[in-house]
Amino acid sequence: MKRQIQIIGVGTFVLTLFLSAFSGPVMAQSAETRVLLDRITQMERQVQDLSRKAYNTGGYVPGDTTTVGGGAGGGMTPDMLTRLQALETQLRDLTGQVERANFQAAQANGNLEKLKSDLELRLTQLEQGHSAAAQTMDNPSDQSATNNDTAAADDTAASPEELYNNAYAAMQKKEYTTAEKGFRDFLANNAEHKLAPNAQYWLGESYFARANYKAASAVFAESYQKYPKANKAPDSLLKLGLSLSEQKRTKDACTVLRQLTKEYPSASGTIATRTENELKKLKCQ
Repeated sequence: MKRQIQIIGVGTFVLTLFLSAFSGPVMAQSAETRVLLDRITQMERQVQDLSRKAYNTGGYVPGDTTTVGGGAGGGMTPDMLTRLQALETQLRDLTGQVERANFQAAQANGNLEKLKSDLELRLTQLEQGHSAAAQTMDNPSDQSATNNDTAAADDTAASPEELYNNAYAAMQKKEYTTAEKGFRDFLANNAEHKLAPNAQYWLGESYFARANYKAASAVFAESYQKYPKANKAPDSLLKLGLSLSEQKRTKDACTVLRQLTKEYPSASGTIATRTENELKKLKCQ
């Protein structure tokens, strides 16, 4: 028992240490973003100062007869105009850097959360495994029966995670019929599991990959209806629209794709771009 507690304690320490190591880049991204925002603020002030100076002088500088824009309060000297254009260019570049930094930070946060979930699951499995081992040592007379029961259980039922991973592995190998069966088996007994939205989506993909667009559209529609808040909800709506388009149901496809842009305005760039392209392709009004 003492050794079990020690192992679990070490596991918890490793989890904390690992997450701390990964959180460093996220914090660095935030610091980088703050620096960029400070620079943007400074440049905006410079642009405002330059514009105010041009307005107050009317673009006229004593001894300089070459002004741009003419008219009281609206002209700029060539030097002012050049400086303003340079500042605007730098401002656009910095804004782009901020957007990229924010995107990278969001990706890092998502990866960190997934890593945390995976590690917590492994730690839980470790705790359960050592708890079972300790119980077996306390009851050696039951060891043989326990081993037999465990072997039988392994033969007849896999864990939800194993079912999902096996089906997903088949999907990656393009063994779509096997993947379909695996995801259906998973959903039949684990409809409330955290992986259920993903399983529903990949079940639809197993049909879509085989050009069975009617079955795919039914599964994607069910996926969106059951799990509208899931990460895969925008993907499901996009594939539903594509499945309907393949069936020449253009009006329905347009309705679904417009719903996607309306309901998920912050969908990933890939989804947003593909949705926009499909709307143009179908000439949706």
